[in-house]
Amino acid sequence: MSDYKENENDLTNDRDLNENNMTIFLSSPEDEDFEPDEEQTSSGGKIRIAILILILVAVAGFAAKSLFFSKKLYKSYEVSAQSAKTLPEDAGYATDYGKLLSYNSEGISIYNEKAEIEWNAALNMTNPKITVNSGYAVVADIGGRNILVVNHKSVPAAQVSLTMLNDILLTDISEQGEIAVLMQDEKGYDIQLINPFDKNNSLKAEIKTYSKDDGYALSLAMSKDGSKLVTEYVKTENNEIKSTLTFYNFDKVGENSNADRIVGVFPFEDTIFPKLKFADNNTVCAYGDNKIVCFAAKKEPEILWEKKVAGKIERIAEDKNGFAILVDESALLQANTGGVASDSAIEDDYIDSDYLTGEADSNSKIVLYSMHYSGGRVYSNEVDINPKGMSYNDGEIVIYSDTNCIIFDSNGNIKFKNKFNDGITSFTQAGVRTRYYAIVGKKLKVMRLSE
Repeated sequence: MSDYKENENDLTNDRDLNENNMTIFLSSPEDEDFEPDEEQTSSGGKIRIAILILILVAVAGFAAKSLFFSKKLYKSYEVSAQSAKTLPEDAGYATDYGKLLSYNSEGISIYNEKAEIEWNAALNMTNPKITVNSGYAVVADIGGRNILVVNHKSVPAAQVSLTMLNDILLTDISEQGEIAVLMQDEKGYDIQLINPFDKNNSLKAEIKTYSKDDGYALSLAMSKDGSKLVTEYVKTENNEIKSTLTFYNFDKVGENSNADRIVGVFPFEDTIFPKLKFADNNTVCAYGDNKIVCFAAKKEPEILWEKKVAGKIERIAEDKNGFAILVDESALLQANTGGVASDSAIEDDYIDSDYLTGEADSNSKIVLYSMHYSGGRVYSNEVDINPKGMSYNDGEIVIYSDTNCIIFDSNGNIKFKNKFNDGITSFTQAGVRTRYYAIVGKKLKVMRLSE
């Protein structure tokens, strides 16, 4: 309170001083010029110059530091921890909340940064698929009926097992652990929104659709807070592929729309979207086979931007800040060796516009594009390995093949590049920019980059 009173007094004094200055100025004779004291003017100018110099020095120092770290190249690594046992050959992997999740049809294990098993559980699934989000994971038996939902923020992790009444086709999970499950029904499809950790009312909403009208369910995405959902259905008409993106809203906006909570429908021709993903609660991207479309979905959805991809998309990875795609442009290079007329519309319409305009520097087959959710390109880089996997974390991109790994920093500079003769199964960031989970030689190795 004393600070507030002191500031209040300062304001009062300043106000009184301003009023006095105004009175003196207005009452002065018209033939007299108001001139500030030269000593005060000189002193004030010196202070302003000194402050300006300090600001410039601070900014220059920050810029130099940022430039140094953004271009830092790590030439080696050290293994800080290693798993005691080999990991199953048929295992799948995901990283989330600074941990590594390993799973197959028989079980799931969560490893920490000491390469120790923090928690595990048995599974009985034929075709398990995992989806993670901010400390929660859902493992669903695609084509079966079993689901395991895990909260691995705590140690040991908490788990809930569910058995659905119909065969599971698609799932997604929110940041609060709510799940969306799309199942095959007798007449079409059944979509359920479930909070498995709420024992009183686990079923939050249910939607019925019909395949005769909608087509085949290909993809599904849930917003971070679980309030929105988007689905894709694909069908063939007159030998043409048609897909439909349907947006659902489960808060007040959806309540006022209709009984099915549908707030938007977007048809597309000659395009399918194998992956849908919310960047945040109000932005969702549809990653297609020949284009990427980004929507604003705060209320009624609308297209923010749409860009075509002339090459073939090999890999897609994203986080809350942006996304990356690996594009095979070998066919594009052969078809456009002479290039086409440069046109600003080409750059606006295509992600890989430099190859369409014949401006590529080499005949690289695989090109990496780092993008903002605004549709702008951060950078593009050629990749000289056959990509097996890719991850995107806070602007950093990790790409690996069977034996090679490349890490790009947020500015597109190569941060680390190495060959592993024992073979790479998985290589992902472990939550710290210099620490990584690597499945090399059938063992989990926690690696720390070094100079």
